[in-house]
Amino acid sequence: MRQQRRLERQAQDWNERNRPVGADYLLGGTQLQEALAFLQLHRNELSDLAQDFVTTSKRIQGRLRLRPSMLLSIALIAGTASSIVSRLISPLAPTSPVKQVVQNSVEDEPSAVGDTEAEARADWERGTSEPHMSV
Repeated sequence: MRQQRRLERQAQDWNERNRPVGADYLLGGTQLQEALAFLQLHRNELSDLAQDFVTTSKRIQGRLRLRPSMLLSIALIAGTASSIVSRLISPLAPTSPVKQVVQNSVEDEPSAVGDTEAEARADWERGTSEPHMSV
């Protein structure tokens, strides 16, 4: 009987405030569990307003429980997107200073070989028997 009066009073307050759906105005936690049990056993003893109050509290509480899982999903999606973007960008930038040094030395080789060929051709045209060697 006491729980019935308490639920009716809370439902009336909720209704007078135009049925807000904020956590401050609805049942949650243990109060909600007790109200749901009472509603299941004594539905005919509660007014329609009190029943609406309890079911709305349950519906909103269910939505509030989804929020942390939604945040986790968003974090996982953001992490995956970040990983994909970093893999797409990484071929554009050298991965380490050592790789850059090796890459630069390989790029310099063809010009060095080209210079040696030019010098050898010049030696041949001058008739020099010994090819010019650069170090």
